[in-house]
Amino acid sequence: MMPDVTNMSVDQAVAAMRARGWTGNKGTLTIGKTEVPNLAQIGLVVQQNPAKDTAFDRNGLASINIGVEPMITVPDLGTGVMTFDQAQQALANAGFEGRIEPPVIVPNPPPGQGDKVRTQSVPANSQLPKYSGSITLEVWAPNPPPPSTVTVPTTSGAPGSSTAGQPPGSGPGAGPTTTAATTTDTKPGRGRGGNGP
Repeated sequence: MMPDVTNMSVDQAVAAMRARGWTGNKGTLTIGKTEVPNLAQIGLVVQQNPAKDTAFDRNGLASINIGVEPMITVPDLGTGVMTFDQAQQALANAGFEGRIEPPVIVPNPPPGQGDKVRTQSVPANSQLPKYSGSITLEVWAPNPPPPSTVTVPTTSGAPGSSTAGQPPGSGPGAGPTTTAATTTDTKPGRGRGGNGP
């Protein structure tokens, strides 16, 4: 009867089958791969044929599948379009659970490219291990702020004219000046004790 060889290494599985009378070896053993979500199963048998506890041909072929880490397809991280945070989200949406290295900051960004992804270390549409893979992004430094504009106030009035030190109402454009009249009485008065006419 075929033994249960799941969760064994390839060498352990071959030894267990030969202990049950199988005369084959690695040359007559077909080894396939199956992506597994459990990292503990990577490199171990996750499927076998013939199945456990079934009769098998001692001289026949056998097959086992070894657990391998899943792969993800790396998205296009929008070079010149995405920020670092947006690129991280795009990788997460693609199923990536590995390491995203700290961004490499590149100075002197072109206009409008500040804080945007410049390059990605793993090209778009490449395969990357879901858990153990890593990727590095180059990111443009922030664009410098625009130069500040200083507004200089202007003064009104005719060039060269000045009203400094002049009393109110005496400057250019002031209205006509009114002088109060003084009236003098020329009729002879009568002094105290004087003689009238």
